[in-house]
Amino acid sequence: MAKASILGQVRLFGELITENMADHPITEWIKKSSLQINLRGTRSLSLTESNQVVPLVVGPPSYWGEKDLSGKSPEFDEGKDRVGPLVVAAAIDTGSVADGGVKLKGVRIVAVGGGSFLINQMLDNVGLDFFLNSMNWMLEREDSIGIAPKVPQEFRVALEDKQLSMSYLLILGIPVLGALVGLMVWIRRRK
Repeated sequence: MAKASILGQVRLFGELITENMADHPITEWIKKSSLQINLRGTRSLSLTESNQVVPLVVGPPSYWGEKDLSGKSPEFDEGKDRVGPLVVAAAIDTGSVADGGVKLKGVRIVAVGGGSFLINQMLDNVGLDFFLNSMNWMLEREDSIGIAPKVPQEFRVALEDKQLSMSYLLILGIPVLGALVGLMVWIRRRK
């Protein structure tokens, strides 16, 4: 939750919109593009200090974690609610282990405080790319992370002589037929 004064009215924001992101392959292009991600209604994550855990998305300092949602008007309660900035998405990478001819793949996990940003009616390009980048990172397909360049494709049509003559008939015949029908209608109306 966050409170803001807009034109003299106090408004509550339940959706998390932020551009505070970590330097990580998942969020790298979003951060470089200065885009904001909207994770909709989300919960904060409690992380333990570790070199394997990276906070991916952090809410602005004005947001707080409301613990009592039963009230009509949420207010920040010192000591009860969680004070911002709050981590709402994190990446965990245990790394791989190699010893004595045995190699074990590590585990990669992306934890997000909610999935409402993936609902069809609310899905935007930044949220979709964040999700796809997370999936590609977890599958260790780093070359697929980000916006992939489009490769132009060249198409050729090879027609035989019979098909070529038929195409001329269609290309010229249909417009001529339309013109003749139009001329006949025009002459008939003139009489």
